[in-house]
Amino acid sequence: MDRTTQLALLDRVMAHRAVGNTTDLAPSMYRNPVATYLDTDRYEQEIERLFRHRPVLACMSGDVAGPGDSITLTIAETPVVVVRGEDGVVRAFRNVCRHRGACVAEPRARWELLPYATINYFLVPNTIMIYQQDHVQLFQLYREGVGRTRSVTTIYAPADAAGEEHRPRWQKSLDIIVDVIDREDYAVCEQIQRSFRSGAQSDLVFGRNEPCLIYFHEAIEQLLWGVEVRVGG
Repeated sequence: MDRTTQLALLDRVMAHRAVGNTTDLAPSMYRNPVATYLDTDRYEQEIERLFRHRPVLACMSGDVAGPGDSITLTIAETPVVVVRGEDGVVRAFRNVCRHRGACVAEPRARWELLPYATINYFLVPNTIMIYQQDHVQLFQLYREGVGRTRSVTTIYAPADAAGEEHRPRWQKSLDIIVDVIDREDYAVCEQIQRSFRSGAQSDLVFGRNEPCLIYFHEAIEQLLWGVEVRVGG
């Protein structure tokens, strides 16, 4: 982002603060059909167009810090292994044996989890990064079917605070984050999914004071179908 845009955004934020912490307003409310979240065909389209044909964050460079270091994961139902070669270059491969189709690399026995918020980055389509004063939090979501998503939460600490003597601090931070997400965010998501399946509502409504959510859904429609689509008015 160039400096002119940054300053313009900052001016907008400060203007909202000056009049009582208001927010930008969308031109109108937005309705998204509940079927959008339950449709199997749409799920396949999202996997194909958003995850298999666009960049997806697999890991941080620190996860494969040295030659020979590797991790395994599954992205868009495809097993992947990420490894740093002897030449220092990080490469990703399909984790599939051409002979029998089995995975050729196993998950690492212990992830090097390194352990509030200042800047948030939303990395489409599967990652939220929160940069804080002394560490980075990474939230990665991997869809595993309609109504089912696997979540991976990782904390990255600076090298001078990543030794074993610092591990209890980062582990405590990670445990708190995961506990809050499980008890609050994911619990609400499960309630929403149950409501969707019950047929109690036909649309999800986003108010004008939720421009970011409206923009997110509009962006997904545009990425899926290649045109600017507004699902509801």
